[in-house]
Amino acid sequence: MTITGDAGSSLGVLDPALAYAAGAGSGGLVYSSVPSQSSVHTRVAQSSDGGATWAFLADVNVATARTITTTDMAVCGAATCTGTWVHEVPTLVVDSTDPDASRRYKVFNHSYFVTSGGTLEYAYGVISLYTAPALGGPWSAETRLLGWDSPSTASDSGVGQNITHDPALTGVSNCVLLTEPGAQTRGTTIDLAVGCVWFTGTKFPIDIRLLRSTDHGATWTYVTTLVDTAGANFLGSDRAQINGADLFTAGGKYYLLADPHGAGGAYLGCVELEFTDIASGALLQLMGGPEPRRLYQAPVGVGWTPCTGAPGATQTGFLMGVANLSVSPPLRIVATNQGPP
Repeated sequence: MTITGDAGSSLGVLDPALAYAAGAGSGGLVYSSVPSQSSVHTRVAQSSDGGATWAFLADVNVATARTITTTDMAVCGAATCTGTWVHEVPTLVVDSTDPDASRRYKVFNHSYFVTSGGTLEYAYGVISLYTAPALGGPWSAETRLLGWDSPSTASDSGVGQNITHDPALTGVSNCVLLTEPGAQTRGTTIDLAVGCVWFTGTKFPIDIRLLRSTDHGATWTYVTTLVDTAGANFLGSDRAQINGADLFTAGGKYYLLADPHGAGGAYLGCVELEFTDIASGALLQLMGGPEPRRLYQAPVGVGWTPCTGAPGATQTGFLMGVANLSVSPPLRIVATNQGPP
C-alpha cells in the first residue's frame, strides 16, 4: 500500500490504525513513520475512495531529544541519560460527541525513551494523547495520559493517572507498562484496549486489558481482561503473550483483533474475535478460550505488526504492517483485501 506524499520514512511505515466517522465518505489512517529506530513518530493519512488510495496529511507528533534521570545504572551507565522521545503503535478515534470541537480527533500512542545508544526503554514511557479539530490538524502537544512506576520519572511525571496506584485502575496496577493501544468510540464512550506487560519470576507475560472513558478521554477506569495468557496459548501463541489490540464495529457488532506470538517472539498473525457484550468486555468463547473467527497468518520469514480494520475501508479489508529485511524499504503496510465482517 502506498501513501502518497509520505516523505522521509526511510525505513518505511508500520503500525496502521483505521478510523471512519459514522456516515463519513472518507476515512483516516494513523501509522508509524520510521526514518530510523530513534526517530519513530506518528503520521495521519486520508482516503476518500474506500482505502483504494491514501494521501499523507500531517505529522501528529515528532521524535524529540530528551534527557532523563534513572535509578537504574544499567540503562546508560549513569543517573542521567540522553536520547530521544519516540511515539509508535498509534490508534485513532473520531470522538464526534466531544463538546470541545478542537479535540474531536484523538490519537493515542505509546511514547517512550530511546537511549543515545539505541536501546528501546519501553517502560520509560507513557500512553500519550494528541487531539485535533480535523484529521489534518493542527495536532495538539502531548498529553501524558497514563503512566506507571519505573526507575525513571519519565514514566510518571505529569501523567493524568498512574496505573500503579490509581484506585480506578487497580485491574492494571500489576502492569510494568501499557503498550499497543486500540481504541473505538461508542456514543460518548471511548473503549481502549491495551497490551499489559507484567512480570512473573523471570518472564514478562503480555495480555490484553480493556479500559474505558466516559468523559472524552480525561479519566479512565479498568473494565476487564479481554484475552489472558491462557487465551493467548489457546489462540496459538507459543508463549504467554498476546498483544496488538484493535477494536472495530461492523454490522452492529463489536470486534477485537489481536496478535498471538509465534516462533522467536514475532507475531503469528492476526486473529479476529467477536464480543458478546461490549459493555462488560465479554468475548465469544469456546471450551478453552476465545473463539477465533478468522486468522491471518504471517508468511515464513516475514514479521507482522498489529492489524486494523474498519467497514469504511472497502477497498483494502484489514491492513497490517510487515517487516521484510530482504526488500527496501523493509517496513510496509499491506492490504489483505479480506474483512471486516
